[in-house]
Amino acid sequence: MNRPERFRFWLFVTLLAGTGSLAAARLATPLSVDEKGTAFLLFFVLPAVPILLFGAVRRWAGTIVAALLPFLWLYLSLEGSDGVLLWIIPVAAGAAIVWAARASSSTRVPSSMAAFAAIVLGTGALLWPGPARPSEGPRVLLVGIDGATWDRIDPLLDSGKLPCIERLLENGRRAKLRSLPSMYSPQVWTTIATGCLPDNHGIEDFSNKQDDLQVGRIWDRLYSEGRSFGTYAWYFTWPPFADLGDHDFVVPSYLVPQPESFPPQYNFVVESRMCKPVRSRGRLLSLKIAVNAFRYGVRISTLRRAFLEAIDNLVWNRPVQERTWRNWRFDVALKADLFAELIRTRQPEFAAILFTEVDRVSHFHWEPPHPGESPKTESSGETLYGYPVDAVYAETDRSLEKILDSAPREVNLLVVSDHGFQPTRRTMAGKFCRINVTNLIEALGVADRLSGRNIDPRIYLRPKSLSPEERSRLLDQVEPILAAVCAADSGIPLFEIKREGGGLWLILNPRNTISEDARIVLSGKEYPFEEFVEASEIPAWSGVHHPDGVYLLAGPSAARSVSTESLHVVDVAPTLATLLQLPVSPMWTGRSAVRPPQSSQREVLEYPPPARSAKAFDRNDEAYQKMLEDKLRAIGYLK
Repeated sequence: MNRPERFRFWLFVTLLAGTGSLAAARLATPLSVDEKGTAFLLFFVLPAVPILLFGAVRRWAGTIVAALLPFLWLYLSLEGSDGVLLWIIPVAAGAAIVWAARASSSTRVPSSMAAFAAIVLGTGALLWPGPARPSEGPRVLLVGIDGATWDRIDPLLDSGKLPCIERLLENGRRAKLRSLPSMYSPQVWTTIATGCLPDNHGIEDFSNKQDDLQVGRIWDRLYSEGRSFGTYAWYFTWPPFADLGDHDFVVPSYLVPQPESFPPQYNFVVESRMCKPVRSRGRLLSLKIAVNAFRYGVRISTLRRAFLEAIDNLVWNRPVQERTWRNWRFDVALKADLFAELIRTRQPEFAAILFTEVDRVSHFHWEPPHPGESPKTESSGETLYGYPVDAVYAETDRSLEKILDSAPREVNLLVVSDHGFQPTRRTMAGKFCRINVTNLIEALGVADRLSGRNIDPRIYLRPKSLSPEERSRLLDQVEPILAAVCAADSGIPLFEIKREGGGLWLILNPRNTISEDARIVLSGKEYPFEEFVEASEIPAWSGVHHPDGVYLLAGPSAARSVSTESLHVVDVAPTLATLLQLPVSPMWTGRSAVRPPQSSQREVLEYPPPARSAKAFDRNDEAYQKMLEDKLRAIGYLK
């Protein structure tokens, strides 16, 4: 075979292998292959390297590699025997490559027309449009954005950085969504899902479990009626129900003892967040997670960004705070990719997803619209989109676009937040102060029975796993002691105390100034001020919760919305029930923000809690407690 013939042969083989690889992956995971340039590099340029290297040594070796590559990419993008017809692609490509090798040995070298045909097929596979927007699927989508606030969204809308939300508002309805007094995420998100207050729904803290629910959520009612639903990263959804159907899915939040999801192939999502691989398994586990991510809906563009972030971390010694918020921004894209794929393929009647990243980045990087309102923390910095908070908002907006593209055009989209945000204020001694939870509980002598969470400038004290009677007695014992804590010289109380949701909320008393030189009296014993109060010129959190959150309804039912500027979190569940034509719960105190489509009387029924799981969940298990504490410490709820 002369040089021109060899060139034509290897050109044909390389193009055919790349075409088969791209077509297999494109048909198996159509949403994943979303960047044409990266796809060309991955499926054409990358396969060419081993083909030519092996072919330079032995023609048969290069031929074998070329014939097997389409099978490799199909395996990476397709699990098991699903989509049997897709195997025609690698079989045909492999057969054509083998035929070309045999033909070349008898001087019947593939002509330039064959190479041209391979180019045409490859270009067609590359430019092949993605899947059309499905005609069936969710009637209602609930998107929770923890900590979102109109105070931050409106300036970003004015600057054109949130195009999806801007488009939704053209025919949608917006309002402020008033939070619970606690503004504590596990309590508020459960109120949003159940329509009930914490005293009724039974969820008080992150360490609760699904079995602690005393009332049902919107999707529990759908499940009891045999209607399909899907939830992604929502609190207290582990373990998934045992008999979910083909249209259901449940991917729990990462605050769970086991990474069990439904369908089970999505276990890797929670598993990747729960464990830190040891050195010997780290690379293999990361490769396994990357393969599963691509296989089940994470897009090439997201994986490319993850790869570039990893390279960036190796090359540049960026501060930990910057790497952290960049990872949070990536988490938004990851969630949106997988959720979009799930609603496209599973097509439930109702689906809900919870994004917590806006809340996390707002705590540490909040920068108010008006300079001087709050000092910059050491971790703040500008990015392509402005400050880190703005970058995560922009990523969330792009994620909304992905989700909507995977849902029917007539879907009703409800976007809500559990609270808003505001700058941290100087609270005592002319400084930014936070309560030292650990020292306070130890001084009370109840560290084995009481736990605490920092939610500046307050803390939430909650009894550990005790019977209801024991918990009530413990709070009755502790509450008067805390109410009597005061400055030794002036008698000014240190805390304001409120009993709510099975625990105690302690707020530093802002009405009176207590000096840092003051001695604090607790149970007749004096302590230095800094024993219980950490005072600093720089806040531990630059942003704290504000009671006004976000409500946005877009879709066909937005025209039936009631005219109001403000709603309450207890109104969300009745609104969802109206959109889904579910019965009204007699325990609801809120009202629907959407008028029913017909004037007939709606049925009133109880929303019973989900059946208790047979799976053991010991919230005092040391491994689970350590995992939970690590996660809460990462977002500042623990020191």
